[in-house]
Amino acid sequence: CALKIASAGLQQPMMFGLLEKRRLYFWDIESSNVEEDKKYHKKVLGYVSFVTWFFLVASVFTCCSYVLQPIVLRRKVLGFNTYIPENISYYVMAVYEFYAMSLVCTGVLAFDLSVAYFLCLISIQWKSLNTEIKNILDGNIDTLEDKKLFKTKTIRCVEHHNFLKRYIKDYNKSLSMGLLAYILIFVMSNCLNLFIVSNGPEVREVVRCILYQFNLANEFILTYAVPAQFLSIEKSS
Repeated sequence: CALKIASAGLQQPMMFGLLEKRRLYFWDIESSNVEEDKKYHKKVLGYVSFVTWFFLVASVFTCCSYVLQPIVLRRKVLGFNTYIPENISYYVMAVYEFYAMSLVCTGVLAFDLSVAYFLCLISIQWKSLNTEIKNILDGNIDTLEDKKLFKTKTIRCVEHHNFLKRYIKDYNKSLSMGLLAYILIFVMSNCLNLFIVSNGPEVREVVRCILYQFNLANEFILTYAVPAQFLSIEKSS
């Protein structure tokens, strides 16, 4: 979480630049008359909406489960099984742990969901570009006006194609530290959980390790892999 927040802070000028370029140069798909573009736009943004609500509900459920755990078990326990020193109040540790967990959830999810959203927006632009190129190639050139229109549309498509390539390059640079953080967390947690499981712990601890790794992999797939696949398919078309 710290690396992702640091990445967003260090790359803030570039991120603001990307937002400004999106506002100025992205094609307006909502006002497009092409039905294929509208369907793809609805499909991709529908996926982003699903992922956002999925992780929002999951985060609220997780936070509530940690808050209610002492009430359900009727004893003073912490969600992360944190050691409670004798000179520190249990309630202070509980508030601190809940605050840390909330910060991690909001920081990590905000970063990951913004990544998914931007990747989907870029894939929509590529889809629109591919559709426009296909329409140009399928059109007939019979008159001088048709030739001029063909030339104008071709130049527009070439310029947008070059812009999208530069945009993706800058976007990858802005995400470099955040992606590195995710890979480090994934690898280190895998090693740590394998070590815990290899020592033959209780079944509850094994289930906890499996669920943690599953959730980590699930978040990576839904917020990184699937949106990146949308972009890869349209970019290679």
